[in-house]
Amino acid sequence: MSSLLNDPEITKLIIYALAGMVGVLLLALLFLGIKRNIYYIDEDGNELGRPKKVKGKKKEKILAGIITDEEENTASTDMQKIEEHFTPKAQPVAVKEPDVTAMILTIDVNGEVRDQTVDSFPCTIGRADSCGVQILESSVSRNAAVITLENGVPYIEDLNGRNGTFHNDVRLLSSGKTRLRNGDVVNLGRAEVTVGRLI
Repeated sequence: MSSLLNDPEITKLIIYALAGMVGVLLLALLFLGIKRNIYYIDEDGNELGRPKKVKGKKKEKILAGIITDEEENTASTDMQKIEEHFTPKAQPVAVKEPDVTAMILTIDVNGEVRDQTVDSFPCTIGRADSCGVQILESSVSRNAAVITLENGVPYIEDLNGRNGTFHNDVRLLSSGKTRLRNGDVVNLGRAEVTVGRLI
């Protein structure tokens, strides 16, 4: 054996063989390192993991359509996460409310209730004969408030009535207006006006 190792030709062959094996191992490690570093992350930077390959009996079950829910979930969870991440998310779309052209008001004065449709704007509310919504109650001013439409949106505004105008229990400022929505309650003196429905 020692005579073989003393032969320079055999020593060269052994060295070349060892160098070749080391080269193959280095290439394998390099390939595995690159392949292992291919991964997906979600928008928070968390690694999603690699999709698992389905093989053997599980693959046969999938093809036959008899795979259990649990098996299917574990096999496809990572792939679903990856697909969800790269699928564009739907952006919320602002839905414009339809323009209001009329409204039904429910007017309650000392227990006497009536409905009135308002379809002409601006509409004044008060005791005066000229008001679109006339409320014959001494605590209500002659011209207490006005309902206006701006770009199809209804608003109520106080007209400096003696007792003020309250919208959902909040007194309106004489210089401001407040949007009206279904179910809103407007108090004028002892009268209560409820927005029954916007049309």
